[in-house]
Parts: sequence; structure tokens; C-alpha cells
Amino acid sequence: MKILAEMRARRVPQYLSAYILGGWGVVQFIAFLEDRLLLSPHLVNLVLLALVLLLPSVVALAWGHGRPGANRWSRTEKTLIPANLAVTAFLAVLLFGGKELGAVTRTVAVRDENGAVSRRAVPKASFRRRVMVHYLANGGDPAADWARRGLALLLVDDLGQDPFLDVAAPFQFADALREAGHADGLDLPPALERKLARDGHFTHFVTGEVGREGGVWRVSLQLHDSDSGRAPTTRVHTGRDLLALVDEASRQVREDLELPDGHLAAQEDRPVAEILSADLGAVRDMTAGVVAMLHDNDWQGAVDSLKRAVAADPGFASAQYLLSAALTVTGDPEGAGAAMSAAMANLYRLSEREQLQIKSFYYYNEKEDPEKAMAVADMWIQLYPDDTNAYAQKAFLSNLRGDTEAAIAAHERILEIDPLRHGSLLEIAEYRQRRGEFEEAERRLRRYAEHYPQEVRSHTKLAMLYEEWGRLDEAREALETAQLLEPDNRQTLLELAEVDIRQGRFDAARAACDDILAAAETPKARQETLELMMSLLRARGRFREARDSLEIWRDIASMANPLEVNIRYGWHLSMLAEAGQAAAVLADLRALRGELPPSVQPILGMYEARALLELGRLDDAAAATEETEAWTEKMQAELLRPQLLSLRGRLAEARGELDEALAAYRTAMELQPNSESFRTQAGRALRRLGRREDSRETLESALRSNPAQPEANLEMALLLHDLHRDQEARGHLARTLAAWDAADDGYRPAAEARDLAAALGMTPSGKG
Repeated sequence: MKILAEMRARRVPQYLSAYILGGWGVVQFIAFLEDRLLLSPHLVNLVLLALVLLLPSVVALAWGHGRPGANRWSRTEKTLIPANLAVTAFLAVLLFGGKELGAVTRTVAVRDENGAVSRRAVPKASFRRRVMVHYLANGGDPAADWARRGLALLLVDDLGQDPFLDVAAPFQFADALREAGHADGLDLPPALERKLARDGHFTHFVTGEVGREGGVWRVSLQLHDSDSGRAPTTRVHTGRDLLALVDEASRQVREDLELPDGHLAAQEDRPVAEILSADLGAVRDMTAGVVAMLHDNDWQGAVDSLKRAVAADPGFASAQYLLSAALTVTGDPEGAGAAMSAAMANLYRLSEREQLQIKSFYYYNEKEDPEKAMAVADMWIQLYPDDTNAYAQKAFLSNLRGDTEAAIAAHERILEIDPLRHGSLLEIAEYRQRRGEFEEAERRLRRYAEHYPQEVRSHTKLAMLYEEWGRLDEAREALETAQLLEPDNRQTLLELAEVDIRQGRFDAARAACDDILAAAETPKARQETLELMMSLLRARGRFREARDSLEIWRDIASMANPLEVNIRYGWHLSMLAEAGQAAAVLADLRALRGELPPSVQPILGMYEARALLELGRLDDAAAATEETEAWTEKMQAELLRPQLLSLRGRLAEARGELDEALAAYRTAMELQPNSESFRTQAGRALRRLGRREDSRETLESALRSNPAQPEANLEMALLLHDLHRDQEARGHLARTLAAWDAADDGYRPAAEARDLAAALGMTPSGKG
């Protein structure tokens, strides 16, 4: 009791009470500022921790100086208080050193597509939440089965209004779902739900159940922490209005995510019926359209469902946008334009991120204004600096305009935001490889392989790099490693056949293609195999047989995206315009125009130009090339530039303008340094100009990655013959003759090879 009396005499309880009350007031004031000024919630915790940790110093000061009258500083005080301050500072730095302690937002200057600048507050990265919403389980009513997906999509749209959230639906991970054996995204095992969320670097994911009984909907949701995996709290919402339940559930999810109270109070939270549609039937049809497009690859089914949705609610902006995309793909440009106009007229209904996505698409595809499309993508990034979809759009548009450096930078930023988005490593490697930066591409691919050593793709991607690099033995070793993981993997077998082609083992490659085709169980597997088969047949000068394979390919591919199929069909067709096929190819390409929207028909110009060149119609070929060039300039589709330059070179060469041809080929090589075709063309032009040493070096670079390439070997043989090095010429010509031993009649390069064989005293089989 004596110690208590002494404490009262020194007024320790009074000082301590005043400290606690004052500290509590400080905490409440900071909490008040946190809500009003959107300050970091870590600031309250830091102040509270400091107040608790400093209690020993307060007690020591009160004990030593609380008694009335003069007091001297004791040795204990001089030691304890500095030590207490040091410990407090150490723990504060340890626990809060890496945390944001100021405002949860920052102000940025945003420039829109028209150049107008405004200032906006955007959330800082550390306060954003990334949430994946899985499709729900069925609560028992078969008639409500559509709502398993529908409610998830509604919730994604509702949550997507909040700038503190990045939200995703399962259809955005369709490839991962297919690989896991759950292509429809339904009834996923809990472990897979968490894995998808963790792999996508989502901090949280939502699961649950939806059902209806007696006209009353019951929605049960769980918000999971992706890292901890701890059991979540179940939230149940019931009522007759499903759309109102989505609004209620969305608010609860944001509260459970502990978003700042001040933000929740100030943030606009429009009802999902305003964002999408108040017509539940229209929402159901929109859901069916999304499933048809993104899970089932049924584009016509998507069109039918989306048309019903917009007929019920013409102002349904999201459904109009999706319908525009589906109609574009299925070959109805007028309908697509009308649907896009309706979407733009009702764009205000959508969340800001959806508006930005649609506007970027609209400016590029409808207005054909790539500059504004890119400006919208940049604005998207400024407003939502941690939205990986914004950077993916930036990368897509940058790649189209040939700006691979910007595309790489966008994927680098994606990796900063989401280190587990390892697919960006593959994208970066592909860009680096395309630029001829093989070492950097290899470094990225090896990083990917470190994350996925048991994934076949880790090794096949490396093999594809080594093929272009000219390291064919290492490519085969990588593929053999892949075979140890999955002996019958189709991609591995196809790449092994590709290495066989490059090494001149044509019969082995053909046998492999036949075997893979016979074992193929899916349309995609047959399609990919037929593409390699066509490449092999073209290399062997067998264009009629390749044309037969192409028609089979088209029949198989018809179930995929029709627009993409038709454009790819046109490209494959144009590559078969030799050996007397040019007239038929040209007729088919012109018929194909009617199956493409007018906006992309100019792409066919460069395809037609190849056939026109074979027919000797040089002026028509130039006009066709100019059609694609004008479209390329307008749409900034610089990916086509190397092929256009090659066509320009062939035109100049056909007119005897060899210097101009060489300049075109060399520029094409700079843009696409790995192309054996461009190097072969440049080598031919150099030979014809009499620049034999330059020609030899260029042709050697073409043969380094593809030693059996018949055109390059023929050019090298012609060059060596000009140099009177006939023994070496025979070796190269023998490779050409082996490739073209059964080439189609009328294939001029094969006839040229046979003429050279006669001059060198060789038989057509390649023997001397």
C-alpha cells in the first residue's frame, strides 16, 4: 500500500490518466481525419502503437517530476527514457517502415483522347484490392441455373465501379480453366479456386451459391483471403429482386475488404440495373452470349442471345458492345456498326473502366483512329495504374503499330503489378526474339522455366528460340526434355518435325505430321498439324497438295472465330500462288473479300499482289500492294510493313531495279531480322548486282537457322557457280534438289535448279 500512496503523492495516476485520455483523443482525431481526408489506416495503428510503447516513459516522468516543487533528473530517467524512445522508433520502423502513412490516393493529371487535361485522385497501389469472382454453385432450382454465371458477372460489373478494386471473372482465365479440365468454369474444386486466384495474384476471391424458391432469391457469398486460405465469413442475401441483391452483396464485399470508410461514403455506387439492364431476361440473354463467345467459341449462338438481350433493352450498352464484336466476327459489319453506335450512345451507363475499354475499341475499329485509341489506353493507365488489363491493351496497340519497345514496357509493368503474371515473360521473350535479341529472349524464357520446370511449354518455347537462333541441336535437346515430361504432347512433336524440316529430314517430318494428324482428337490439334503440313509441302514445292490440306484446314477451322479464320485463310492461300496456281488463288482471294468486313478488306491487297506477281501483272500487283500500304498507314498496322517491303522488293526486282529491290529487302530485314525469306531475297539481289561477298554473307546467315532451306541453297549454289567454286555449289544444290525431288510441274525455281544441275554435271536427283 505504501507504493500506491507514493504514486498518489507523486500524482502518477493523474498524469497517466491525462496521457491515456489525451492519447485516445489523438487517436480519435486521426481516425476522423482518416475518413475525411482518406488517410492511410496504418497511421492510426502507428499512433496507437507509439502511445502504448511510450507508457514506460510517461510513468517514469510522472514518478520523477510529479511531486510539487523542484525535481532533479535521476540516472534511471536518463537511461530509461532514451532507451524507450529508441525501442519505440525501432519497432515503428520495423512494423511500418514499408507502409504508406499518408493519403490513400494521389492526384494525377489525366489527358483524354481529345487532349483535354483534368486532375483526378487515384488510389495508391498499396491500398488497392484485386478480387476474382468465381461462378457460383446452384442452390437447387434448375430454372435458376443461368444465375450461377449471371450473378458472378453482375457482381463483377457492380464491384468494377470502385477505383480501389480490380475485379475479374472466370472467363478471363478460359485457357487456365481448359488446362485444368474445367472449361465451363463451373463446380471448381476449392483448391483450384484458390490456385487460380493466387496464380493471378488476386488478394481475394469470392465463391458462393445462388438459388430461388417460391420466387425468393437466396444468394450466399464467401470472401476468401487468397494467401491465408482461412475460413471466410458467409454472407446471405435474400429477396425477390436479384439485381437489388447484387447491389447489397457488392456493398458487403467492399465493407468486408475493409476499404476506407470515407471512400465508401463518398464513392458513387450506382445500382447494377443502371449499369447493365433492369430487365432480368435481358441480363440472362447477355450471360448466355458471354458463355457462348468466351467458353464455347459459339459465335453465332452468341449473336442470337445478344440480339434477344438488346431487343428487350436497346439501351443495354454492354450487350450492344458484345453484339458488335460478335457480328464483326461473323461477317455482319453493318449490324456491328449499328450495335457499336447504340453502345456508344449509352456508354454513360457503364463503369469508367468499361467505358475506356469500349472507347479504345471504338476508336480503332469503328473510327479507324489509332491515335485516339492509344490516347484512351494511356488515360486508362493513368486512372487505374494497377489495372493489368489497361497495360495489356497498351501492349496490344503498341504491337500493332510495330512499337515493340512500348509493348515490352507494358508487359514489364504488368509483371511489377502482378509478379505471378508469368505469361508476360513469354510475351516479352517473343518480342525480344522477333527483334533478334536472342540472349535477352533466352533469359526471359529461362525465368519462366524456373517457375514452371515441369511445364512442356517451358521447353518448347526455348526450342523455338533456338531454331531461329540456328542452334538446332540445342533445340532438339530441349524438345527431348519436353518429351520426358509428356511423351505424346502435340506441340513437342510438331516442333520436332519443324527441326527435321530445317535439317532436311523431310520424310521424317512428313511421317511425324501424318502420325500426329491421325492421333489428333480435337479440331485445334488437327488445325495446328495441317498448318505445319502446309509449311512442309510449300518447302518441297508441292503447292497442289498444300492447297488440298488448306481446304481441310478451313473446314476444321470454321468453328473458330470466323473473321480470324478468313484472314488466316487468305494468308495461307497467298503462299500457294506458284506452280500454275496463281490464277485460281487470285480468284479465290477476290471471292474472299465478300466474306470480310470492308474495314479489313484492304489486308487482302498484299495477298493478291503475290498472285499478281506470279502472273506477271506488275502494275496490278503494285496497285494491290498500295491498297494495303494505305490501310497500314491509316491504321498504324506496322506489323504488316516487313511483308509489304518484301513485295516492293519483288516488284522492283521484276522490273530490273535491283538497287531499289535491295533497299526494300534490307529494310524488311531490319524490321524482322530473323526472316530467312528476306535474307534469301537480299542475297539474290546482291548476287544479281555482282556484290558476291555481301551476297555470300547474307545467304550464310539465312542458312544458319535453316540449313536445308531450298531457296537459300539454290541461291548459294548459283553464287558459288558464278565464283567457279562448283564443288561447293554441288553440295548446296544437292540439298535443294532433295527438297524439290517431287515438286509440282511449272514450279520455276525447281526448273532453275535442274538447269543448274545439268550445268554442274549433276543428275536431277542431286548426284554428280
